[in-house]
Amino acid sequence: AGFALNKLRYLETVVTNLRILDPAGAPQPRRVDLARLAAEGRRMLDWRSRAGRVQVELCATGAAPVTADPDWLAAALLNVLRNAIDSAAATHPPGSASPGYVLIRVEPATGGFCARICDNGAGIPPQLHPRLFDFDYTSRSDRHYGLGLPIARRVLESAGGTVEFESAPP
Repeated sequence: AGFALNKLRYLETVVTNLRILDPAGAPQPRRVDLARLAAEGRRMLDWRSRAGRVQVELCATGAAPVTADPDWLAAALLNVLRNAIDSAAATHPPGSASPGYVLIRVEPATGGFCARICDNGAGIPPQLHPRLFDFDYTSRSDRHYGLGLPIARRVLESAGGTVEFESAPP
């Protein structure tokens, strides 16, 4: 039952992603706990991380209240977390010397809180950096549409936040 429920919740975020793309749609901001959303995202993608042999760790020292649309923020977190899990799984396939690893760190930041999602994947080649947040751009060919990171950026900017990335050379 847990697997099916997590998959259903994940599908709900797909619908939320479509709502975010609707030009007439508007976020409904309210106080939400970023650490709780990160924990829920980790649980919802547990099936994906297990399938890819990726360990996902959450480090949060308590509540992290922010003002944002909780559904939109959850979708943004899931988009970035899914990318991190997929990158770690591709770099550390079954049989490799070390497993994939993703760390979600929720920590205080200037004026609020920050969610950092780090992985031990191969990194993003420098030539892809300028297009990383472009709609309809993806470097993957396996049923991906290039919407996750642009949606994450739109959500975070609508809440007064930012999205940034760092990549070690592949």
